[in-house]
Amino acid sequence: MIFYKCYFLIIFWLKLKTMLPKLVSDNSRHVVVCPFAYCREADLTQFTVDRNNPLIPCNLYGSQPNLKRVEIKVMISDWQKQCPGGVDNLFRRLQNVVPSNLMGTKLNNLDSPSPEDL
Repeated sequence: MIFYKCYFLIIFWLKLKTMLPKLVSDNSRHVVVCPFAYCREADLTQFTVDRNNPLIPCNLYGSQPNLKRVEIKVMISDWQKQCPGGVDNLFRRLQNVVPSNLMGTKLNNLDSPSPEDL
C-alpha cells in the first residue's frame, strides 16, 4: 500500500492519478510490475527482518529532509492515529474508483445538459 503516499502527493500538488501496480510503456515493449503494491510498508519491513535480510536505506528518493514526500508520510501517520483504518479505507477506495462521480471536465461534460434540455 505504498501508493497512497504517491496519491496524496499527486492530488495535493498535481492532478488526481496514481501509479498502477502494472505499467505498460507507451510502445507496449516494456512492462514494469510492482509486486509489493498491495503490501503495507510495515509488513515489508517486518518480513525483511524476519528473513534476516538487510534493510538498505535509500539516500536518494524521499529521504532528504524538507521534501513533500516526508511531509505526506508524517500527515498519513498522524491521520492513521486519529482515524485507525483510514489508510486502509483510502487504499480500498483507490481500487474502486467511479469515474462518472469525479469532477474532471475531460471525463464528464459538465456543461451538458443545458437548462433548456431539462
